[in-house]
Amino acid sequence: MEENLTVEQELKLEVIAERAANQANVRQEAIFEPKLIETVDLQLDKLRQIQSEELRLLETELTSQEQAQIRNLQKLELESQQPKSQALETTTNQISQAQPGNSPEASTNQIATSEARDFPEASTSSQSNVSRFNSGIKIGSPSPDILNGTPADDQILGLAGNDTIFGNDGNDAISGGSENDFIDGNAGNDLIFGDASFSENLDLTGIGNDTLKGGEGNDNIFGQNGEDKLFGGTGNDLLSGGNDNDTLKGGKGNDRIFGQNGEDELRGERGDDVLEGGDGNDLIFGNQGKDTLYGDSFAGEPFSTASGNDTLIAGGGDDLVFGGKGNDNLKGNRGKDELTGGQGNDLLSGGRGQDKLIGTDTVFFAPQQFGFGTGERDTLTGGRGNDTFVLGLAEAKTRQSDGTDGTVEDVVLYDDGNINNNGTQGYALIKDFGFVGDTVIRGVDKIQLAGSESMYSLGTSPIDGTYGTGIFLDEGQNTPELIGVVEGISADTLSFHDSTQFVFV
Repeated sequence: MEENLTVEQELKLEVIAERAANQANVRQEAIFEPKLIETVDLQLDKLRQIQSEELRLLETELTSQEQAQIRNLQKLELESQQPKSQALETTTNQISQAQPGNSPEASTNQIATSEARDFPEASTSSQSNVSRFNSGIKIGSPSPDILNGTPADDQILGLAGNDTIFGNDGNDAISGGSENDFIDGNAGNDLIFGDASFSENLDLTGIGNDTLKGGEGNDNIFGQNGEDKLFGGTGNDLLSGGNDNDTLKGGKGNDRIFGQNGEDELRGERGDDVLEGGDGNDLIFGNQGKDTLYGDSFAGEPFSTASGNDTLIAGGGDDLVFGGKGNDNLKGNRGKDELTGGQGNDLLSGGRGQDKLIGTDTVFFAPQQFGFGTGERDTLTGGRGNDTFVLGLAEAKTRQSDGTDGTVEDVVLYDDGNINNNGTQGYALIKDFGFVGDTVIRGVDKIQLAGSESMYSLGTSPIDGTYGTGIFLDEGQNTPELIGVVEGISADTLSFHDSTQFVFV
């Protein structure tokens, strides 16, 4: 097994998966238009190439056993499309080779099903393909099926129909196929796909609203098309939603959760989780543990197309929260949280802990000329704790389009680099700022600036309708540039000399 993927490799895999799903949707819509057949064929060829690359990347973080399970499912999926007599012969040979000394008749599966009243849509008729296979290999039919795994490592393929699949014990590989499936991996480290087709010779046109449960063990769960519900259960799981509006809940372990496209809801629940919303307006909760929340793509990846106006809520631990692109709403909670808004006009609110609020990107992306708050109007609101409002950094990164990184020192956020600009187009509005001697009961907050006191000045807010104190960058400017406004507090109340109010880095 190769080493685990880096964050950058994981992000690339997610982008490939999104593109594959998008191509599948285009093909499904276009197939009904005869004039588009040639275009559809080209799209399908491209889709197959993407699928092959996606699987290759995915295999770098799967165990050799999981890779073997995928290869078996590819074979079984192709066999399920053959005439029954030919498929039976192929499968009988496969079983004989896998279990020396056992006759094909002795290996024939005798599937145990739940009572029909529990699953009124299920079918256990003789038309099902299930009865053709041994206890470790099961294939459904075009009708709704109930498929039960064994204590061994199973490969289960639902095909069409609203299927109900239980993996039982063992490290299982399960694909629901098209339509609305319920899959429970139960014990073991399972690999679960809601709608996936494992073979590049078959079409990915199936869409279903699936419910996928990992159960015990460290599971990899992929919803793909449809509005899916994914539950990790116990163990350190990987959950990936797909194209539509999905709900993903990690469970008890240290999970990695990816919403991908659509307006998704992600919940870390217990453990130290990493949650990434992807494209769309997502709702993301950290819950217990020390979590890392990303509204769109991973922090420091400016060239991703993912965006959305996301809501991110920290949990009980000391969390890191990144909004990314879009106008995001970030909220701290009980821990010592660090909130970074990223691009867009963001709302950041501290919680009960001692939080750090940073409204902007902390990496300047030179080719695209954004970062450090250029053209943004962010709102930073203090909470109950002693919060720090960050308007400057001692050091920050710069990044070129080729990925080359550099560093710069004494970074003033919301400085657009124009020495003649008064700064009213990009600044941070600081609300509920608490300080020593304040008559309102709240925390004692600080404002963090880069450099030294001589670089800045305080004055009346120049923003119409906003009473408060403006913080201006003077150094190197023909016109003092506004970088922040402290709402509701007069300029004579604040002082750069007061270390309980300002800190310089």
